[in-house]
Amino acid sequence: MSEEIKTITSVSDILCNVMKIEEKCWDAGMGESLFWYRGHSDDTWELQPTVLRSTREEDYANTVNQMESFRSPNKWDDVLKHERIINQRFRHGAYSYFGDIPAIRVYFAAQHHGLPTRLLDWSLSPLVALYFACRSERDIKKNGCVYRLFPRKLPKVYDGQSNNPPSPFDDIVSKHRPHIAEFIESCLFDSQPFNACAGYKQLKGIPVIPIIPTIITSRITAQASRFTFHLPVTQSGKAGIKPPLDFHKIFQGEPHSFAQYIVPANAKTKILVELNRLGIHDYSLFPDIDNLALHLKTIYCSRLVYQPLKSP
Repeated sequence: MSEEIKTITSVSDILCNVMKIEEKCWDAGMGESLFWYRGHSDDTWELQPTVLRSTREEDYANTVNQMESFRSPNKWDDVLKHERIINQRFRHGAYSYFGDIPAIRVYFAAQHHGLPTRLLDWSLSPLVALYFACRSERDIKKNGCVYRLFPRKLPKVYDGQSNNPPSPFDDIVSKHRPHIAEFIESCLFDSQPFNACAGYKQLKGIPVIPIIPTIITSRITAQASRFTFHLPVTQSGKAGIKPPLDFHKIFQGEPHSFAQYIVPANAKTKILVELNRLGIHDYSLFPDIDNLALHLKTIYCSRLVYQPLKSP
């Protein structure tokens, strides 16, 4: 990566060091961060949506390949077929919760409830990302990381718009690029979305689309959520879909648009304590009864997060 990797060992590091670049790029008219953040509890994880990770592709492809009628020569075609199946099943099973709202909004909710999708979660808050880099007890002995993304620099997303780029409060899907919403829904329901969607030609060469989601669940609000939608990209002159691009390749030569910060394993417990005292914890990010109980159990019963303040 072209930008030097920094290390975060405390909340003050991310507030003082990482936020310095925000001061240079602050949107004076809105006062909202122009950067999006994401945390990984293991810094070796792929920066890809669940559906497109190499660790999952064979599982999805093998599942589909057991059904002869679904088999295709390209494993990525199989992966996306599998996504369409489980998305349709989710929409059917969750109808009593969501009713007849647009499919793309159900897709946002599905992502936040753990369904494999081509959406990748981001947050406007670096503290939320830092929490996700540290929270996993399973990975507490592994280095984590926080990614910083400048979504306005994603290739070709804003090309040809009269308002270039739009303000950070504009919903990229529903207002500025209505054909994007059409194409995402086509990906979810059509076996050949490239032929079914009239707007696909406008999306050629765009590997990733930044999305400000509709607030369909409390988790989206609590986590200051943003998404990137990773398009299936057709191979030039060939049938099928090519493997997804990662952000390191997309932002090659763009050092200020994408960065990774390492969170050492030995700093995670201290950071969790600091974040807990700042109100960043499971219950604040997943505001439901189960996580209220988990939060109380953690602060009163777990030595990982609850550490009494020492007398001065």
